[in-house]
Amino acid sequence: MKNGRRSSLHIRGRRASSIGNGFTAKPHESVDPKDYYRHINVDMPEYNRMRQLLIWCGQRTLERQKSKSRNAIKIAKTVEEIVINGLISGLISPSWYTREDTEDRADKPAMKPHPGNIMNAKRLEEYKAILERLQTEEEQLVSLTTQYHTLHARLLDSCAPLPLDGGPIKMAITDVDLSPLSEEDRAFLTEYCSSDTDGERELDESVRALVERYPFQIDNLRKRLYQASIFDEITHLYCEQLMSNLLATVRKRNEGNMQTKAESGDVLRALTRATLC
Repeated sequence: MKNGRRSSLHIRGRRASSIGNGFTAKPHESVDPKDYYRHINVDMPEYNRMRQLLIWCGQRTLERQKSKSRNAIKIAKTVEEIVINGLISGLISPSWYTREDTEDRADKPAMKPHPGNIMNAKRLEEYKAILERLQTEEEQLVSLTTQYHTLHARLLDSCAPLPLDGGPIKMAITDVDLSPLSEEDRAFLTEYCSSDTDGERELDESVRALVERYPFQIDNLRKRLYQASIFDEITHLYCEQLMSNLLATVRKRNEGNMQTKAESGDVLRALTRATLC
């Protein structure tokens, strides 16, 4: 029976309850704060053991604080409770592993920058300039496209509807909104593209007269060209025949002259032989 009895020596001076978040409740009031470290569970990490010790000391300090000014003690207790609750909830970290490095680095020699980092910084500046240029071009393109679509929409709204039979669109230049154009372009359109009914009618009649005469003139020209081609063929055949006849006549004359020369030579030879005999 003695061996089966549980020993409670290792929890002497502790309460059975706990804070609820893994920390043990504060020791009994009879325990001296100097001995708090003995009542902390050795299995806890050093970080949590430090927090546990700070929480117990803070709570004991709050219990023993006395002051003649109630407001002062109330304010102090409120601040200390906030700190203790921060330690309990983990908002305040007493860990010395995460403390800031307060060493003076002025005495340390400055490290030279890596050549790769220098090259990357130069490339970054170049790419920033290129990116800014491309963004500017994109904004200009978007603005130009917006102006074009706006002008196109305004022109469509100002134009008369298209005829259903596919006929010509009759529209005066005054019906078109020319405000987006410059003064020079508007002056050019007004001078050369304005509608003049009488002048257009005279021009149409003169063009119509010329168009009506053109078929006859073209047929006459085609007839003359055909006759000229026939005459050229006949002339070519006549010339070839004439040259053939002349060539035959010349050949006959040359053959006759050769025969005459041969006969006279024979006569002279015969006379020479007779004389010698």
